[in-house]
Amino acid sequence: MRRTTACLLFAKTSTTDLSTNTRSFSRSPSLRYVDGARIDQPPISPVFGDLSNLPPTLIQVSRDELVFGDAVRYSNKAAAAGSPIELQVWPKLVHVFQLFGPDLLEATDALELAAEFIRAQVKSERR
Repeated sequence: MRRTTACLLFAKTSTTDLSTNTRSFSRSPSLRYVDGARIDQPPISPVFGDLSNLPPTLIQVSRDELVFGDAVRYSNKAAAAGSPIELQVWPKLVHVFQLFGPDLLEATDALELAAEFIRAQVKSERR
């Protein structure tokens, strides 16, 4: 099976219950799709799974968004498992701010960094 070249995540949440969230949030909307399954299972909340041998991964997240803690937790666990991971944290932006490019300078900058990351991974794989 061919390994994935790279993974790019915008505002990664790794726990369905948002257990690393520091803000008040109703968990019921995020739990609707699990249909009674345990939320601590890797297919539901990837942070509970084996994060070793992941492809090179870039996570971009705003420090001020709801899933910031989840992104940090996932990044730390993947790095501890030996997976190549880069976490880029942006200040004072909304969830998935990258969608606002080119109208938002930070979004344009983030997308350029994401493109550079993907190009570098593709180039590395071709060697």
